[in-house]
Amino acid sequence: MFSLFLLQNLLGQRYGSRPLPSVISEDHMDALVTSFNNNRHLFDEEEANLLWKWYKKDENAVTPQYILQPISAMAERENRPDSYQMWSKVSRTLQAVVRRCAMLAVENGLMTSEMARTFHRSGECGFCFRQNCSY
Repeated sequence: MFSLFLLQNLLGQRYGSRPLPSVISEDHMDALVTSFNNNRHLFDEEEANLLWKWYKKDENAVTPQYILQPISAMAERENRPDSYQMWSKVSRTLQAVVRRCAMLAVENGLMTSEMARTFHRSGECGFCFRQNCSY
C-alpha cells in the first residue's frame, strides 16, 4: 500500500510547483506578448520588463523559440553578486507575469487552455475560479 502511494506521489504531477519553462515556443510567446500588450494596465513597470529581459529569442533554432537566460549571466550583467537572492525574487514575479498572461490569452482566445496549462502549477489548472469550469 505504501509503495503505491509513494509511486503516485513520484509519478503524479499534482504536487509541488512547476518551475518557469526554460524554453517557450514562438507561438506561445506571441500569445503571451499579445495578451500582455492588450492588458498592459494590469501590470506594473517592473513586470513589464521581466518577460523581455529574461527570455531572448533564439532564431537559430529550427522553429524559433525563446530561451530563459542563465541566472549567472544576468547577475553578472547587472553586477549583482547575490544571484540566488535576486533570482528568487525575479522568478516569483516572472512566473506570476507568465501565468497571468497565459490566463488572459485563454480568455481572449489567443491560446488554448491546454497550451496555457504548461505555465501553471503542477496539478492546478489556474482557471477554475469560474463556475462551470471544464477542467
